[in-house]
Amino acid sequence: MNKLLKALLCAGLVFGLVGCGSSGGETKYNNEPKELTVEESGYFLSSDTSPYIMYSVKVTNPNEDYYVNSAAINVTAYDAEGNILASTPQSWGPIAPGESVYFAGQADCNQVAPANVEFEVTNTKDDYSENPDREVLTELEVSNTNIMQDQFSSSVTGVVKNTMDEDIGGSWVSVIFYKEGAMIGGKFTFTEGISSGGEMPFDISIYQMPEGYDDYKVYAYNWF
Repeated sequence: MNKLLKALLCAGLVFGLVGCGSSGGETKYNNEPKELTVEESGYFLSSDTSPYIMYSVKVTNPNEDYYVNSAAINVTAYDAEGNILASTPQSWGPIAPGESVYFAGQADCNQVAPANVEFEVTNTKDDYSENPDREVLTELEVSNTNIMQDQFSSSVTGVVKNTMDEDIGGSWVSVIFYKEGAMIGGKFTFTEGISSGGEMPFDISIYQMPEGYDDYKVYAYNWF
């Protein structure tokens, strides 16, 4: 009886361990990373003649465990017949799990007003990891923003503060314009390095403001 009882207990222990090991079907280590998403996007044209695409995007990392080591998108412009006018790649730094970043950029359209512009994430599985290969993008503090306009051009000015614990080599500053709550494009500039706790003024010059905008926001991130 003792031998039989021991055998039953051992068998139950083995099955219990197998059951625990397979519970839920997946673990942190065999989950596939989820692709970055472009949650919002918009654009306007830099001018009526010889235009460039002045775009803005909100990019989100939907993963709980995975960093993306270099967020990357492709901006493709199409004519009315669906032909590609131009395609422009763009990449940024690492995005932490669950975080979103806001960027403005400039894309080519071969100086032809596009009928449609698409934003596609181009990261591969190799771009995701459970530890970043460098410092992640961190939103910095922006203050004293203002729009200066005259009959020839406009500019958005303000101050970026490095709220990080270490010095940074520079910052990417984006002004994003909105109309009725939807982003409709933007423009960007870089600043020089900023010491920890230090501030740096910026000036984003814009030849032609987007038509009908009713709000704007300025975002700044550490640059590498």
